[in-house]
Amino acid sequence: MLKRKNLCCKDNVMLNPSIFAVWLCIVSAAAAGERADIIVAKDGSGDFTTIQAAINAVPKNNNALKIILIKNGDYTEKLMIRTNYIALVGEDRDSTRIQFYQPYSFDSTYADGRAVINIFANDITLANLTAENTQPEVNIHGFTVYGDTCTRIIILNCNILSNGGDTLALWNRETGRYYHNTLFLKGAVDFLCPRGWCYAENIDFYCTRKTTPLWHDGSNNADQKLVVKNARFDGATEFTLGRNHRDGAFYLLNCVFSEKMNDQPFFRPESSPAPYKWGRRDYFYNCVRPAGNYEWHQNNLSTAPGSPKPEEITPTWTFAGAWNPEANLPSVLPMAFLPKPDHNKTGVALAPKLTWAAGRNAKSHKVYFGTSNPPKFVKTVTEPHFTPAKLRPNSFYYWRVDEVTDEGVIEGKVWQFSTI
Repeated sequence: MLKRKNLCCKDNVMLNPSIFAVWLCIVSAAAAGERADIIVAKDGSGDFTTIQAAINAVPKNNNALKIILIKNGDYTEKLMIRTNYIALVGEDRDSTRIQFYQPYSFDSTYADGRAVINIFANDITLANLTAENTQPEVNIHGFTVYGDTCTRIIILNCNILSNGGDTLALWNRETGRYYHNTLFLKGAVDFLCPRGWCYAENIDFYCTRKTTPLWHDGSNNADQKLVVKNARFDGATEFTLGRNHRDGAFYLLNCVFSEKMNDQPFFRPESSPAPYKWGRRDYFYNCVRPAGNYEWHQNNLSTAPGSPKPEEITPTWTFAGAWNPEANLPSVLPMAFLPKPDHNKTGVALAPKLTWAAGRNAKSHKVYFGTSNPPKFVKTVTEPHFTPAKLRPNSFYYWRVDEVTDEGVIEGKVWQFSTI
């Protein structure tokens, strides 16, 4: 990380033409122990007052993750990211808001991007913030996050919002790989619509009109797939689960559908450009509609290529071994994240090693663990893992990790698993 000294440049001052000199000038009046590289604050207390200025300050040849911390506030900006290895991280998921009015029609060209956040780079992370396309229409495209020549995109603990279609559209159909975890995703038609490979877990979908939230283009490679795990689907009105104009493969596991979901399986629209090369590929496991299940989302995972078991459907499996984002998930969030064993996992071994992604500024970790909820404090550890004593069979366990920083303790969520 960049060592911080005195604040020596602002976004309203002419920067030195030397990229290296510019980067050395990016310092901040940050709180002690803050591990962000650049800080954006509307009140002038950071390095920059706009997010785009902070992005532009990262050298074009950047080859290591640079964390841009965005302090709470409403930032009315349309962002262009063309430099690799950048993480945009909000101070608070709900109070750090990036918003812009950006309607779109396909008969128009937008050289400056079609979305609020436009990604034309690799290894980009968005975390702990809200991004919203504030155009109000539900019958047009309303891109909030768009990417074309991009791969290895991570979105964590965010609200990605639009009233229109194509809210989250990452469209590198050759090599695109995208990992999403813990999102509230709102939009009209096709508002999670990746091209390539995508793994999405712990997503709350909210439909703004009677259309389909899911769409996938996997036509470039028979292995390309969209995996959606532990998701919840609801809406302001009735909706249909998904469709695809091109070849695509859908894997839905442990999803909950509201009573507003129609009795309509995934379908191929009449406007599709060509017949499917590999046929319909829609696979389900333990997906329920409490108001009444439909026959088409019954368990059929065993009919997928290779007959994968539910526990095999991981990010590594999704990306065919080409990328394992959870193995080196960047420590960008303030709190402990990504518990292993997974939250609500069943059949856990009696001698597990508990791990998590550490908070960005954590100096140590206070571990709470046991069979009661809330769990009792056990010990403080310096690394993000803990091995409990041998567990009891057929039992539920609860655990929590509080991150200890120079500024105080950040309380984590209570997770649970069972040995049943």
